[in-house]
Amino acid sequence: MGLDTMWDERAIEDPDFMFTESAEALEHYLWQRCSLLEYTSTEVRLVAVEGVPSLKARIVSTLLGSTSTPEGEQIPNLTMFDLFDFIELDFNHGISYPPLKCFAGLDFSVSIGTGYQKNVALSDIRLIHEMITLRLNELRRSGRFQDPNEEQRAGEEAQHILLFFQSENSRLNLTSAKLQTMKAWADLLTLTIGTCELDVGGKAALILQALQLITPKLEEYALTNAREAVDVAKLILALLFQLDFEASALDRSRAGDAANGRLFQVFRAGLRAINGPQVDVQLREVLYKNCYRYLSGMAQASDAGLHHRHGTQTVKTTGEKTIDIICDDAYGASGTCRISALLLLDALAGLAKLEDSNYIVDSLMRTNFIQVLVESIENIPQELRETSGKGE
Repeated sequence: MGLDTMWDERAIEDPDFMFTESAEALEHYLWQRCSLLEYTSTEVRLVAVEGVPSLKARIVSTLLGSTSTPEGEQIPNLTMFDLFDFIELDFNHGISYPPLKCFAGLDFSVSIGTGYQKNVALSDIRLIHEMITLRLNELRRSGRFQDPNEEQRAGEEAQHILLFFQSENSRLNLTSAKLQTMKAWADLLTLTIGTCELDVGGKAALILQALQLITPKLEEYALTNAREAVDVAKLILALLFQLDFEASALDRSRAGDAANGRLFQVFRAGLRAINGPQVDVQLREVLYKNCYRYLSGMAQASDAGLHHRHGTQTVKTTGEKTIDIICDDAYGASGTCRISALLLLDALAGLAKLEDSNYIVDSLMRTNFIQVLVESIENIPQELRETSGKGE
């Protein structure tokens, strides 16, 4: 599946794709892919419960591209990574909302309700059509259409409105299908890694291959789609926690350099995404956790000095705004986001110390964060006494 795949004789980049049956065909295919991934996850769970090592090995082999027949023949098949091809699909190219003249003042938001996918708010095209028809009849009775060209322009405007909402409905349905399919794929991946008893090398290789595939999407979605970025960031976090940094091949060998490079890309992508235009508090919290997990994991590795090189420089190249945002969340964010930001600042300070760099400390001084944090800590006893007094 790709951008040039034909869906009911139209590719996804066809200007008419979103308001034809082609969009519906692609949506149905995505839900079919989602069901396949969910079914495979169910099978993996059953195999994990039964605990048969040979069956687990066969499942993993199939997911990685080779199925064994009862006669011992190896048949190649698509891998689970091949089934992630849908991630390249982009649905953000529908038609724009038309400037309204004849239909200005109509509140089309009253047409919004839930479709057959309960979490998707869609516009009722029939209701919009009725609203447009009523307005046209009203304009005719008022004598607005003395000039035939005026009525023709009103008809074109009405058609543009209907096409826009039909296109928007298709975009929302396709986005929902893509998100659910991505979650099903992520569940299958993490389930396979967690339950199929892979050896350390095989597990690390699977995780690193997955990270290489999905990390570029994090940077892309942080600029365009925060909702999808959150799901990708959470998957990266789950993979990082399943990776044994100490036991994995992160040494000075060629394989170790490649592994380090892929993990470093995760760290760099997370830092870059923190100050992205579409990034909200929910996404920043996951990004903080990803960066902290990388730094703490590398600190556990045997050759920490090797793994941390250029780390502070990477922070510096993302700009002062990145540190400013982390400091703001470490001081003013609520709940776990504040804790995650504080942990990341602590890890960054430790990284700077290893690299004999003053950049992080200087940045904290520049933002006045250290003084504010110290004052906050000094006020804690007084706040506790006041809270205790109120309780009495």
